[in-house]
Amino acid sequence: MTRTFNPELDLTLSRVIKAPRLTTWRAFAEPSLFEQWWIPAPTQMKVIEMSLPAHGPPRRAGR
Repeated sequence: MTRTFNPELDLTLSRVIKAPRLTTWRAFAEPSLFEQWWIPAPTQMKVIEMSLPAHGPPRRAGR
């Protein structure tokens, strides 16, 4: 499935993180770490499901 960017509907966010690559990957891939940095405090997030397929976009579900 190929998706194209639609500027009327799509939003791209980027973030520069000054940290070692492994630390950044763990924060992105491990649910407990992802919950800590994805949403700014005092808001909380709980990862319900996380999938990081080798070929395709990551999928996460939270509440």
